[in-house]
Amino acid sequence: MINIILVSTGILQEYIVDNIKQLLKFNFKIHVITESKFFNVLDQFPTVHKINSDDLMGNFESKSGLDKGFRDGFWHNCSKRLFLLYNCMKTHDIKNVIHLENDVLLYDNLDYVFENKVYLTMDHENRCIPGIIYIPTFDLLTNLITNYNYDKNDMINMAKFYHANRDIVTTFPIIDNSIASSMYNENFSKFNSIFDAAAIGQYLGGVDPRNIEGNTVGFVNETCVIKFNNYTFEWVNSIPHIKIKNRLIRINNLHIHCKNLKKFSIENKLDIIFNNFFNKQTSKTVHETLANYSNNTLIPGGDNGLFYTHICYHTIYNALLELTKQNKDHYNIVETGCSAHGTKSTLLWDKFVNKFGGKVLSVDLNKEAVDSTNIKTSDRTKVTHSNSLDYLPTITDKIDFLYLDSYDVDFLDPLPSAEHHLKEFNCIKHLLREGSIVLIDDTPVSPEWLDNGKCSPIYGKLKSQFDENMAGKGSLVCKELEKMGATKIIHQYQILWKIT
Repeated sequence: MINIILVSTGILQEYIVDNIKQLLKFNFKIHVITESKFFNVLDQFPTVHKINSDDLMGNFESKSGLDKGFRDGFWHNCSKRLFLLYNCMKTHDIKNVIHLENDVLLYDNLDYVFENKVYLTMDHENRCIPGIIYIPTFDLLTNLITNYNYDKNDMINMAKFYHANRDIVTTFPIIDNSIASSMYNENFSKFNSIFDAAAIGQYLGGVDPRNIEGNTVGFVNETCVIKFNNYTFEWVNSIPHIKIKNRLIRINNLHIHCKNLKKFSIENKLDIIFNNFFNKQTSKTVHETLANYSNNTLIPGGDNGLFYTHICYHTIYNALLELTKQNKDHYNIVETGCSAHGTKSTLLWDKFVNKFGGKVLSVDLNKEAVDSTNIKTSDRTKVTHSNSLDYLPTITDKIDFLYLDSYDVDFLDPLPSAEHHLKEFNCIKHLLREGSIVLIDDTPVSPEWLDNGKCSPIYGKLKSQFDENMAGKGSLVCKELEKMGATKIIHQYQILWKIT
């Protein structure tokens, strides 16, 4: 698996959030190096590994002669991140790394066979724009770090590193073989696709408005050897392509110099389903009680939120996101406790399998709920009127996604519900496989994560007796999942696991 490492030091650029959201659409392990004071912004991404930059500090600060005043130390921090990257890979033993600048969007899983070399993007004989770098192991950067010129910027240092170490450094192609063989296309036959150093992103989206005001779409980078205004571009299934001699060639990344990453992000099928299903409200409602703030903090029942979502919004999204990473054309979803109201989970699963392929099997004791849900869902969903403990043993197909939400819980006495859900899980766990997703409703991580938080009518009493080991429907199932070695993805009001 490829490890993605992002670095944001000194400040946390707000668009890093949009970058991470795009990366999560692929099967990467994501690491972010930044100061611990910014960790709360990243808490919305439970699978992202946060690394404190203060733990990686070397002597770069004392040696650097680069400008520390311009834009909060922009030039200084551009070079500093390379040292943090090196120390991170070395300290944490992280291999097979793609390092991206925070305004560089990826559009591909990058499941290529790389040589044991550093790959970078050269756009001029004397300039590398290190917006995307592949590093198999930290030691291949040793010559860069050891011979760094602390008075020159990262682009010059990386170009010097390339020319002085051709045995261990090569290039990502920024153009195809329609031009003479050169450093700009030397590996095109390996990838049959190209990478953007910066000039394509600048041409398509314009430059940073702090550099040039107004509409700069169509900007032609004055230094880049390849002039991309001589080419046309098309988007195919949300992926950028360059057209050369009537051939469309995939572009694996774009350097979004204008910083408007949202404009160029992939709008995938999951986003379309989800955004049309769950509401975002400007004020708290009966159903939308989770306050979402501009710094990405989440507070159930909070005041003055930027917008409000359902309490299960983020856990359900992450569940379906993890599911789509399996890249299948048929998903088997099993649910206990159907729902055509409240979260309307069964209706959402039905929309998912109609868009991505698959089937939904749900079971409920309430015949009225069963009949209502069957009417509202497609032929891909079957809700059965039965006791779940009688029905679940009849299922034979492997399960991709298991959602447990039967037997209403009393948070002041959760044991009966927890025991029932454990019995359900034991009926079905043999059908889970590596990569299967398990989501359990009504299992708050703390009393503050009740629906509506501290405004919940039972908050005070629950706070005085809360037991994190017996908190809701999934408490006993979670212990079983831990024994199985499953990975906990996110725990809020619901808890999400992945079988590993």
